[in-house]
Amino acid sequence: MADKEKTAKTGQEKRVVFFENNSWYHRTKELMDDMTVKYSKKGGFQTPEEAEGSYWEYENRFRDRQREFQVGYLKNRDVMFGDYLMYWFEHIYSLRIETTTKMIGSYTLYELLLPSIESDIKLRYVTVEYLDALLERTSKICVSAGNKGRELLSLAMKDALFEGFITYNPIPETKPYKRKKPKIRVLSKEKIKLLLEAGQKVHGIWKSS
Repeated sequence: MADKEKTAKTGQEKRVVFFENNSWYHRTKELMDDMTVKYSKKGGFQTPEEAEGSYWEYENRFRDRQREFQVGYLKNRDVMFGDYLMYWFEHIYSLRIETTTKMIGSYTLYELLLPSIESDIKLRYVTVEYLDALLERTSKICVSAGNKGRELLSLAMKDALFEGFITYNPIPETKPYKRKKPKIRVLSKEKIKLLLEAGQKVHGIWKSS
């Protein structure tokens, strides 16, 4: 009776996990190399929360594998815009850039662009108007979001055109966003002299102490 009550109280977990043989379980599905789906179950979890966490790990792994197959192997022209962006970033763009650039690109894609997609559409149906609306929403997140978002989309759409996913790249016709220029203050000779003298004094204090 207690187990049934616990299952009933877990809300969303009730749909994805279940209690069996004194532990919590969840169903699994795995996309095999021949593209068949293997179904199974995984257990041994002490709490429904642990089981649910494992369930979503398996689900995300399945979706990543499915996306990789649809985009990378089938060259599916019906691939969704968001799915293509994630595949492109992880399997194409990330392989040719340095770690720092990847971190910036990852933030731009996953924190700025993807959350701003209100209604996903197929990659081949993406238009100038669609991208302008997306970048407009993205630009409101932070000062550099519009510029960075457009830069990343430009690279992604160029590769999509090269790989044959699209026959026309709409990015060049979208609204440009100015890059935020750093403020540079040029000091006069007098102020530079004062700055150097102050630095020497501080250095002398550190040295004497």
